[in-house]
Amino acid sequence: MPEDGEFSEEQMDKYVSGVRVYEDRFEWLLNLSPDAGGGLDDAGSPVYFKKITVTPDDERAWFKKHPQWSKSNRYAELEVWIFI
Repeated sequence: MPEDGEFSEEQMDKYVSGVRVYEDRFEWLLNLSPDAGGGLDDAGSPVYFKKITVTPDDERAWFKKHPQWSKSNRYAELEVWIFI
């Protein structure tokens, strides 16, 4: 992981094979194989790995660190489900 916690677009393309957006959550599909090429492999469907809850305080801190991104003043708890 980078020291600043940020991944480049190239790294994202290599290890994130997809993101599913739902009304109440995001689902990230990761490819963590050593030779990751950005797509799902032939092993079948992704397997649920972990759920992360992003709190309003987490969101405020991120936007404070990244002022160039537009934001809403309405922060809500967000669930991110990770599949590998």
